[in-house]
Amino acid sequence: MRSQNKIRVTVVLAVVIAAVLLLGIRGYNRETKTYSFPINLGLDLKGGVYVVLAPTDEVTLTGAELDNALRETRNVISNRIDEFGVAEPTIQLDLDNDRILVQIPGVRSPDEVAKLIGRTAQLTFEDIDGNVLLVGSDVKRAQVSANQDGFGGAQINLSFTDEGSKKFAEATTRLVGQQIIIKLDEEVLLDALVSEAITHGGARVTGRWSFSEARDTANLINAGALPVPLERIASSTVGPTLGSRSIKQSLNAGIIGIVLVLFFMFIVYRSLGLLADIALVIYGLIALAVFSAFNATLTLPGIAGFILAVGMAVDANVIVFERIKDEIRSGRSVRSGIDAGFNRALLPIFDSNITTLIAAGVLFYFGTAQIRGFAVTLSVGIFTSLFTALYVTRTLIELVAEKNPEILSRYFAKRG
Repeated sequence: MRSQNKIRVTVVLAVVIAAVLLLGIRGYNRETKTYSFPINLGLDLKGGVYVVLAPTDEVTLTGAELDNALRETRNVISNRIDEFGVAEPTIQLDLDNDRILVQIPGVRSPDEVAKLIGRTAQLTFEDIDGNVLLVGSDVKRAQVSANQDGFGGAQINLSFTDEGSKKFAEATTRLVGQQIIIKLDEEVLLDALVSEAITHGGARVTGRWSFSEARDTANLINAGALPVPLERIASSTVGPTLGSRSIKQSLNAGIIGIVLVLFFMFIVYRSLGLLADIALVIYGLIALAVFSAFNATLTLPGIAGFILAVGMAVDANVIVFERIKDEIRSGRSVRSGIDAGFNRALLPIFDSNITTLIAAGVLFYFGTAQIRGFAVTLSVGIFTSLFTALYVTRTLIELVAEKNPEILSRYFAKRG
């Protein structure tokens, strides 16, 4: 039993230390030597950029064809934003006016957003006469690495699809001693002489790029070309939609609610409640570390999901404590009562959390961006609360039972 407790304590300490280190590393800015909140905030909490895009005049599609093209364009824009690491955007179609409305949190420059999502990004491989050999859809993936030519900077490594590999092998075999030009829209990325046939299914694009420039170009290639060219017709920088006063009130309400829950657990369950409070603090650290690790964006609905999961974590602890109390009332010892209480609490705890996860899944599938944020934070909170309630709390209780069993004996004697 002691060896099991040592293993449990080691695991809990390792998880807590990892969470604290992750939050510390993610929040620390080496350049400014300052620390900031390590989780991205959404448009409603932090503000961002609002951009309206529309097809250019050269687009001749109309009716259902244009509507379908705009839907595909929205998907490409979403892929581009995901590639660039911008989390939880709001992308809406206005098919009545043939427009796409984009809101991106945490970005301050409309020009930056327009450059990111408005470029057509049509990739072509051409011969010297302008004949197209391959297009962007023949490229499976673009990745950035250090330039291998010894000039410093970065290069882009292209891997082709099976069909693209065949096309490129045929083209390089036929054009040995001639030039192949790689273009992104009208910008020449590479103008190279083919020295030998390339049949390994890849190509290397070199240039005097910085890593950030190469990464931006690779992201555009990976996200794909826009089905229709777009132009920006309106843009603005927006502040937090809730206002600083509303945000402060909402956060204060959440803090007060959590403090009241911690106080309630201590008043009702005394020593056990204190252990549950410690587990809840650990829950908060782990959940925040998970959000930070996955570069999640926290919105006000997301905060609501986080706080709701706190309540579910408390509920799991209450079920466990009541089960333990019932077992000891029936004549079991403290040690066997703890084991039986946790074992018999598993099923109802899992049942309640699984039904909530199903609801979160439905919200994520059918919901808008902020509703999805609520579903994600709720789901992360549920998994984290299960770990803290069934593992961390049990570790703390068994540690107390091993070191000072009189505390629990006195508590259950009074409760009995």
